[in-house]
Amino acid sequence: MSQFRSEDFHLGAILCVGPLLWAGNFVIGRSLHDVLEPFQLNFLRWAVAGVFLFPVALRHRRQITAAWATHTKQLLVLAILSIALFNWLVYTGLQYASASTAGVTFSLSAVFIVFIAWIWRGAPLTARDLIGAAIALVGAAIVIFDDLQQIATASHLAGPAMLLGASITWSVFTVCLKRWSIPLAPQACLAATVLSGLAVMTPVALITGMPAPDLVLRADVLFGTLYLGVGASIVAFCAWQSGVARAGAARAGIFLHLVPVFSICLGFVFLDEALTLPKLLGTGVVLLGILFSRMRSRKTERGHAG
Repeated sequence: MSQFRSEDFHLGAILCVGPLLWAGNFVIGRSLHDVLEPFQLNFLRWAVAGVFLFPVALRHRRQITAAWATHTKQLLVLAILSIALFNWLVYTGLQYASASTAGVTFSLSAVFIVFIAWIWRGAPLTARDLIGAAIALVGAAIVIFDDLQQIATASHLAGPAMLLGASITWSVFTVCLKRWSIPLAPQACLAATVLSGLAVMTPVALITGMPAPDLVLRADVLFGTLYLGVGASIVAFCAWQSGVARAGAARAGIFLHLVPVFSICLGFVFLDEALTLPKLLGTGVVLLGILFSRMRSRKTERGHAG
């Protein structure tokens, strides 16, 4: 029994690594919002990740080349959605919104995925899905309104709007990734996607310009980009893939709901973001709506398993 509990605790800790590091992405993005332009931060993040993933791409070059030959458009779309567009929207939104709001808004992707799958594939959409989505959106509205009162004004609705756009973009990417089934191992697919995204962003970086070297080497910027490029990109992905392989997608997916919780905690500790009652209440309502909408699928899975 003690061995079982130890293994279960170890697995839970592994599954917490990804959400914790992804929540840190919002904290770093917010902390550097007045230092780097959103595109610059996004490009530097994936340039760092690309350096570490280049050996992976070389090791799987034959498989990646074959995948590019048969899934060129799909890989480009995935790269644009996940590498270029999603993170640019996140970092742009963090110019005017807190890390807490970013984490809570990102959690809405669990709701958006259901609706995008319904629009694209005609996947079943039930009353429970609609009610759960409505509850989650109300919770997000509570957090966003509280955020506007704390750090901005109503004129800065662009921040939450960008974060909502990022959540929808991530949801589209997730549905595309699942539907297209790119014939690559997870690490090879990550390397191909990151390098493809860099190929798309590099011409823009050359035209718009990058920050001066002394700014890039400044302690907070250097640490931030290394954290984003290695921690929030590679380490988080590897830990998450390891946890999913051992626990299964359904069980592991529950841990994604820790992203807004970690975002609030990290924002409070490192950014002095206010830990208000509306923020906590709104986050709880969002999680309640998501869990309510997911209860149907879990019951269905258990029914099929029996």
